[in-house]
Amino acid sequence: MNNPINQTDVASRGAYIIHKAQSVKLDPSTLYEAVIDLSADGLLTANCINMAAGILLDDLGLPTYFFENIKKDSLKQILAAIATNLTVNEDGKVALVGRVAHIDFCLDQGSNVQRVRIATQETRDSMEKILESLIPGHRREYYYSPKNQYYTYIIRPETVRDFPADAFSESRFLFTLAGDYTTTPEPTRRRYENFLKSLEKSVSPLIEIFNLPDTGETRLMFNSDFASPQLPVLRKLVTDHDLVLNRAYWEPYQGKSATASSVCSRYILGELSRKKESALIRDLCAFLSFAVNPVTDIYVRGNQTFREMLFAGNAVDFTHMFIFRERDNATDRDILKSLTGKDHRDAFAARVHGSNKSTYVYKAILEAVVENPDLIKFLYDLFDRRFNPELKNRITEGELEKKYREFNKIIS
Repeated sequence: MNNPINQTDVASRGAYIIHKAQSVKLDPSTLYEAVIDLSADGLLTANCINMAAGILLDDLGLPTYFFENIKKDSLKQILAAIATNLTVNEDGKVALVGRVAHIDFCLDQGSNVQRVRIATQETRDSMEKILESLIPGHRREYYYSPKNQYYTYIIRPETVRDFPADAFSESRFLFTLAGDYTTTPEPTRRRYENFLKSLEKSVSPLIEIFNLPDTGETRLMFNSDFASPQLPVLRKLVTDHDLVLNRAYWEPYQGKSATASSVCSRYILGELSRKKESALIRDLCAFLSFAVNPVTDIYVRGNQTFREMLFAGNAVDFTHMFIFRERDNATDRDILKSLTGKDHRDAFAARVHGSNKSTYVYKAILEAVVENPDLIKFLYDLFDRRFNPELKNRITEGELEKKYREFNKIIS
């Protein structure tokens, strides 16, 4: 940034920025006024502001509606935020500073104040951790730039709970009350309404997939009623299939439960083959049916495969449901056999089951699984070799017995 400034290069870059602004429907006069105002403040040079504008227009992958509706003050704010987090690499490329670029600001769209967050690869995880408690129930958008590894999040202020139930008489979607037809035009609204109708007739997780040749993407739509955002898991799942999650949208609607529900649209770069489409939908359907718990963090960190994560989560529930512990004196089984009445046997069995659950509480089982991912890998391998229908050569009883002894040695 301390290199001598070539005025010809500055003028050339300025012309390019104006051309790019027009192509994304940003009013050039608004951009010009914002740049002049920032330069007049004396804190940033025109060259630095132009470089920030280049990142905003070129590198973040934001939609045209963002630029069509942005006001001058908001534009100044985002340009200043980007400009103060810039660096010039050895090859002369302008980029956001990886370890410190944690940009956040509010975007004033009239009476609609939106949060906008920008992160780099290095700050993405910490950014999403901060947003975790702020975004459930909100309309929100996610954009990823594969070329530059920038992540942009736009969070709108309203939630379904902000409105009375009778406000949703015409449509259950929050976007109807927000009234922003530029962001969500009529064809898009109809698509969401039609999906919701189909969703309510479906007995299993509904996933719709569409190839979009005009944009070079594939769109997936599904329902999300997770208590906390699962973007990191879903992004990792897409990556595991050698695909790139390019952008995503959440549209909340009035649901029947207290948990905020949204219809999600995820856009993946490229067209999917039949084989990839089938494999992705299979795993996505499995996750949408999954009782999310902290084992997902192990998967996101790369310490477990997707199937090992599913196995671990279900193993926790299964163990908690069927755990049994013998007592020190006469066994529960002997006592149960001595009871003659069915009502007495059922009541005693229920007491034993409840007592065992209080001894081995769900939290303790979950902690044991989370703290020992290597043991989960060991057990999953046995489970897979025993029950996977795709395997022709299953593990034998002798091998299973040998592995059982090996496992006991590990935990002893």
